[in-house]
Amino acid sequence: MIDPNFLHYFSASLSIGLAVLGAGIGLGIAGFGTLQEMMRQPLAHGHCFRAMLIGLALIESGAIIALVMTIILLIFAADVMTWSLALTELSAALAVGIAAATIGLASSFVVKSATRAIAREPHFSQKITTLMLITQSIIEAPVMFSFIISLIIRFNVTDTIDLATSLKFLAIGLSMALGCIGPSIGQSILASSSCFTLGRFKDAYSRLFPFTLLSQAMIETPIAFCLLFGFYLIYTPLPSNPESSLLGIITPFVLASLLMGIASIGPGIGMGYITSKSIIQVAQNPAIYQTMVKVTLLACAFLEASLIYALIIGLFLVT
Repeated sequence: MIDPNFLHYFSASLSIGLAVLGAGIGLGIAGFGTLQEMMRQPLAHGHCFRAMLIGLALIESGAIIALVMTIILLIFAADVMTWSLALTELSAALAVGIAAATIGLASSFVVKSATRAIAREPHFSQKITTLMLITQSIIEAPVMFSFIISLIIRFNVTDTIDLATSLKFLAIGLSMALGCIGPSIGQSILASSSCFTLGRFKDAYSRLFPFTLLSQAMIETPIAFCLLFGFYLIYTPLPSNPESSLLGIITPFVLASLLMGIASIGPGIGMGYITSKSIIQVAQNPAIYQTMVKVTLLACAFLEASLIYALIIGLFLVT
């Protein structure tokens, strides 16, 4: 029989382990891409190197957040570890660890595309680096959302927490972990396309910059939905029917949480593909800028509507 103390230390290790896994691969992808472009364009060595340093620091920020969560789990551990407390810690570890791993990988492709654009246009490196910095910072948001939810869960837990509540918290953590995947991938697709396109059409900066930020905000809405739904579930009490079994009490909450997490993957990736294609058209055809913005917003609105359907069903399940 596994001891609750084992799950406690496993959760702490899992958080930083997953984060380092994603960050390590991401750092390798970004570094490899930069070296490749420096070999291709020797005149851009200094510009590519500066952009790489900034990008690597942002890629590693997810692992730093996971490190903070690991330290919190270890320092604020209960004197007597129970299964309920250990499952709650596993919730925080999964939410932060998976989110950090995902953004570490997603952010690396933005650095790779930015250095490729800089190698193409070395004299335009400052604006390309600025775009890379801002888009990477926005990609980091899901791990911050997961960190916030994990802190709220961890510090709202008492030593007398029951198993049903801890399972509810575990489901919320899984929802945040799954919910960050789609938006992170979608934002990576968009930001990579935007940085690379800017290297080809530097005169389109005034159009690309605001359109990229607007698009990233839209792509991030699925994880925002998961965050709000997580807040709702945290403060929604479990039914107190003495005739209901543990499985009967917790099943609607678990299913609702997983539904929101899974449902956010498709819209996030879909919006990434739509907006990345629009970026290219906006840069190539300035005359259709307004039309492309309207069409992109409409297409993304339909994708977000599908997530609202899942939210409605999730609310029905828990109420």
